[in-house]
Amino acid sequence: MRLLLDKTKDAANFRPQGCIYFRCADISLTVTTLEKRGVTFTHRPHCIAKMDDHDLWMAFFQDPDGHTLAVTQQAPKRLCAIILKGSSWLGPNRRNSQQCSAWAD
Repeated sequence: MRLLLDKTKDAANFRPQGCIYFRCADISLTVTTLEKRGVTFTHRPHCIAKMDDHDLWMAFFQDPDGHTLAVTQQAPKRLCAIILKGSSWLGPNRRNSQQCSAWAD
């Protein structure tokens, strides 16, 4: 788990701004499972960063109080096509699939 904290400059206008990241072994399975339990994702699984030895994937959602939470996976390189293959959570906008298509070649 990772925790992002942000210091407020104006206490009168404070709103939740931190994010808690939960590491998972399979982001596709995790998102599917959470959606079946009623979680609505604000940002679908997508590649955040291409590291030397892995790709960092994240999907974001909010808790009932409006705090941002995320699931994250450190996926082996070139796993993009496997993560996205047949994933219904991309819907008609397969932008992530197109962005990653070069990585799976």
